[in-house]
Parts: sequence; structure tokens; C-alpha cells
Amino acid sequence: MLGSIIVVVSILKKNIVTRNIIFGIFLSALVLLGCSKSYLTESAKTPSEIVQMAQLAVGEVQNFTFELVHKKGYIDLGNGLNLIHAHGYTSQNDFEIHTESTLGRSLIKSDAVVIGGRTWITNPITGKWSEIPSDDSPINFLDPTVLIKNILSDLSNLQLLGEDESVYEVSAETYSDSFESLVGLVKTGNKIKIEMKINKLSNYLEQVTINGQIQLNDDDDFERVIYFSKYNQAKILTPPTEND
Repeated sequence: MLGSIIVVVSILKKNIVTRNIIFGIFLSALVLLGCSKSYLTESAKTPSEIVQMAQLAVGEVQNFTFELVHKKGYIDLGNGLNLIHAHGYTSQNDFEIHTESTLGRSLIKSDAVVIGGRTWITNPITGKWSEIPSDDSPINFLDPTVLIKNILSDLSNLQLLGEDESVYEVSAETYSDSFESLVGLVKTGNKIKIEMKINKLSNYLEQVTINGQIQLNDDDDFERVIYFSKYNQAKILTPPTEND
């Protein structure tokens, strides 16, 4: 009889311990869910709110660096010259840029500086600088300051693709006209898709991926990526000399 009682007590103890463990796990799960829900409530923003904050942030920017990469495609500069890569720095309407283009099978590298409406460009063969009339520049349409503002304007079908601790990823539809200051002549009124990465802390636009036809002869699967960085880190732009 005593042995039976001991067995029953032992089983009850085990059941109590098991229930306590299960109850503890349940409470822990509730706490984690509560914290997770609280975090999402505090950080969640609509795509429209995210873009509006980026518009405000970019509106106050004085200068930044930029880089254009073609995952597929190029910018047609005319006369068989196709721009495939560029990077540089802009301060308001002034900027410096380093470009890589193709002409047939040849790779053409050139630099340009635009200050106060005046343009200097390097000879791709000798590397020597010379001032040219702005209208003669193959990139006289380029204006990074206007471009970054236009990218964030006239957007539709905004969607939040995801987020991590540092950036929001937002997709949208826009029109090719928004990229005149990137490519010059555009296929007017053509709807294209873009994906943006916007910094959570600064609200600055860090990256935009552009898919579709911007220029008249673009293929539908052309993909361009523009990176923006080093906001408000000023540097002095000076006119180059022939000896540079």
C-alpha cells in the first residue's frame, strides 16, 4: 500500500513539473509576441509616409555622391556612344563626373566638370582637359540634383517590399519623363517600375533600381541602378586646367 502511494505522489509531482514547464513556455511566448507586436506598431509606416519623409529629406540636401550602374543596357548618347557606368559628386547645379562608355568595341573613359554653367571635359585619348560650350557636351542633360527629386515625385502603386534595421524597400510605378535629367531624350509617357531603398534614420534615398524603357530604343528588360551616398559632405569643385 505504501509503495502505491509513493508511486502516485511521484506521478503527481511529475505532472505538476510538466504543467509548470508548459505554463512557463506559454508565458514566455506571450511576452515575445507582445514585444514583437509593440515593435511593429512603433516602426510600421505606410509606403506613402516613407516616400513623403524621403521627399522632405532630399529637399534639404546640399550635396551628395552618386553612381549609375547598368545591370543590363546603356544610355544612348548619340553617334554610337553608349554610357554604361558613371559616378561623381554634385553640389546644387555644379558637379563632377567620371564616365565609361562604349563606342563599337572600344571602351571610352572620360571626366567632366560643370561649374556655374561652364563645362570642362577630358580628351578620352590624351586625358587632357579643355573647356567646351555646354551645348556641345554629350552629357549636357545631366542634372543629379533634379534627378533625385524627380525620382521621388509622381509615384503610384506604392508597396512596401520589406524592411530591416536600417532601410525600407519600396516599389512604385512612375513615368520615363522623370528621368530626363539622367538620359536626356526619353520615351515620353512610358510607365516603368522602380524599387527604392530609403534609410530609416536619415530618410535619404540610398538606391533606386529602374526597370523598363526610358529611352526610345531601350529594351523592356533594361535595368539601371543608381546609388546615392555621402549626403551633405561638402567638397570644393574647382575648374580644371590644361595641365591637370
